[in-house]
Amino acid sequence: MKILVVTIGSLGDLHPFIAIGQALQASGAAVTLAVPLDHVAKVQAAGLAASPILPSFSDICARLGLTEAEAAARVIADADFVLDQARRIISPIGQPEGRRSPPA
Repeated sequence: MKILVVTIGSLGDLHPFIAIGQALQASGAAVTLAVPLDHVAKVQAAGLAASPILPSFSDICARLGLTEAEAAARVIADADFVLDQARRIISPIGQPEGRRSPPA
């Protein structure tokens, strides 16, 4: 059985998913965690396959013109902030070349 586990959160979100992935792998499943680029090495060090689905947190901050502290404050203040930013990064991928939206 192949299982894909997806998380775009902080290390506090990642660690439980690593534990779940390890348990699934121990039961015979082929597990891949899809995570932000910053977390790929941590997932691989835990013995699981990893695939990056977003740039690193520092790259996202640079793109938004925010410090890491400012970005963290936005995440805390706006529950949809992370998902909105992920949509802006991911949504152009499936669109035909002429219909891609410019980065925000």
